[in-house]
Amino acid sequence: MEDNQITVNISKTDITGDIELAGTTIQVISKDNLDLSNVTSSNNEISLSENKSVIEFTSLDKATILEKLPAGDYTLVETSAPDGYTINKVSVEFTVNQDGTVTGSTTIKDEVITVTINKVEIVGGQELEGANLTIEKLYDGTIGDVEVIGKNIEDIKFNKTDKTISYITDGKTSTTLTKLSTGTYKLTETVAPDGYKVANDIYFRIDEEGNIFVGETQDELSKVEDKTIVMIDEKSSEETTTTTEETTTTEETTTTTTTDETTTTSESTTTVPSDTTTSESTTTVLSDTTTSMTTTTVPSDTTTSMTTTTVPSDTTTSESTTTVPSDTTTSESTTTVT
Repeated sequence: MEDNQITVNISKTDITGDIELAGTTIQVISKDNLDLSNVTSSNNEISLSENKSVIEFTSLDKATILEKLPAGDYTLVETSAPDGYTINKVSVEFTVNQDGTVTGSTTIKDEVITVTINKVEIVGGQELEGANLTIEKLYDGTIGDVEVIGKNIEDIKFNKTDKTISYITDGKTSTTLTKLSTGTYKLTETVAPDGYKVANDIYFRIDEEGNIFVGETQDELSKVEDKTIVMIDEKSSEETTTTTEETTTTEETTTTTTTDETTTTSESTTTVPSDTTTSESTTTVLSDTTTSMTTTTVPSDTTTSMTTTTVPSDTTTSESTTTVPSDTTTSESTTTVT
């Protein structure tokens, strides 16, 4: 079959092979260094290398049709990937036979870029609810047409102008984002869950093969094999324990009464261990004389009161003393009646 009758469709798809991906730079290389200057395309623009053995074009949302491709062996190479997809470094080979048939593959498939973010507590590694997280793209480029796996897209805010993605963790599952464009990002916790400290920022970089490199600074990033970024929160304070002690106070009262002729002595003592009150009362009666003494002691907000009354014949003497140690007040009163 003549070359001008041979047609080959070159496709650039996602990993499923079902979706054509636009924006990828593809090269068709003649392994035999054939002159490809006569090759044309009915639906895309193509360019030719200086040695005329390599055709290059940018993929469309449909297969690129190449016409008049000479019979021979070819290699498909992807030199750049669309935003959100990994570059396929594996060469794809095909052969155009003399009868115009094509053997091998004429499709390059790209995997989607995937990043998983876990927001967990330092003990037990449980997912935390209520953390406000923001992912910011640093430097040039866009964040891409990001999609979320396993979550409601309404719960995540995409700001392509500020190049940020913001959301609140639900405490149930990790958050998996796909189709992030390559580049450097910063993960920030703006608000921590109740009872937890705000975590330090985490930096991560996505390369063209979809590898994830993570670190506390942009200059010290290490590759994570599972493509998972873990942000850990510490509790903000220790739990406190309150102990209450109860004290029971027992009161003891002793009363002694002595009677001698016309003399009467009465003594009364009361003891309270906690807020202790001691009361002592002595009354002595000799002839027509009556002496009365009362003492009250209170250790906490202590009040001491002493009253003495002496009545010889028709004379009455009264003395009263009050002492308060804290906010101390002393009062003394003497009355004499003749």
